[in-house]
Amino acid sequence: MSSPFVELKDYLDELYPDPPPLPVTTLLDAIGVQELPAPPDVSNQWETALQFQETKSFDFPGTDQVALLIREGEGGTLEVIPGETLTFSLVDVPLQLQISDDLLQPMRRIAGSNPPRYEPDRSRETVILSLGKITLGIDSTGNFSLDFAAAVTLDAPVKVAGTDAVIEGAQFFLDFSGENKCILFQWSTDNLNRWLGQFSSLLADDGSPIAATLALRILFGSGSSEVRLDWSVTNASRILSLPGLKVKTPDGARFSLLMTEEAGERYLGLVLTVDVPEGADPAKLPKVEARSTFAWTRGDSANKERELQNDNGRKSKKADDFEEAL
Repeated sequence: MSSPFVELKDYLDELYPDPPPLPVTTLLDAIGVQELPAPPDVSNQWETALQFQETKSFDFPGTDQVALLIREGEGGTLEVIPGETLTFSLVDVPLQLQISDDLLQPMRRIAGSNPPRYEPDRSRETVILSLGKITLGIDSTGNFSLDFAAAVTLDAPVKVAGTDAVIEGAQFFLDFSGENKCILFQWSTDNLNRWLGQFSSLLADDGSPIAATLALRILFGSGSSEVRLDWSVTNASRILSLPGLKVKTPDGARFSLLMTEEAGERYLGLVLTVDVPEGADPAKLPKVEARSTFAWTRGDSANKERELQNDNGRKSKKADDFEEAL
């Protein structure tokens, strides 16, 4: 029995004697479409069933770290939309997102561990996230868009590259609308400080364990990538320990830990955002206080707090440390 599907490229050649610009040829390879009983009016939008005859990988412009996958044998609907450039919409196609180990690494939970411990999952070469049936748009210049608004739950643990943080059971969202694309993971914790220590040994929250909602954003595209961890704490000021510095933050402050990579070097930065109500009394504005904790060791006691020393010509015998309030 002959197949009800014909090659998409051949079908388009029949329908468009003077074809408009088409996407990169390889994007159309090994895609079968159902030939319609009568040729469609190509001056208007038309559609037909499609099937992928081999696994397809769509790379994002500007990055080789993230790709879209459609598996062999999967199907859906092809919509062709005329215009200055021809646009293809692949509707209700099962899509997967493949992420390189430069960003995320596959992990698995060690059986019987409590609290859970993790090890690399050698059975998975890369992290692949299943997105479900969604719509992928490809125009004749090779650009594509993704209609994806729902949250999906991570079905296997992943490790954030360059950190000790392993995420399991988090929801993730996608934003592919701008030049830089974004994957966002969101989860709740009852021990914020444990998570901060996994992302960086240079940052700690000195307060008692506190609940928080964490959001991890992975930005990619335009030849660069950035990992950003966001969190906020309400109804409590916090004290953060940084190398050589302690910072006291006001209630309601928002925090962002930025991890970037450039020319093979990794960089870490902390951004603190404090909202100031319009018309607030200047005397009652929220304050950010910082003081140094760096010093040369004094005496034999390892328990003495370290601080920044004044110059040797000071008159006071008391060693003042650096302190500032903003």
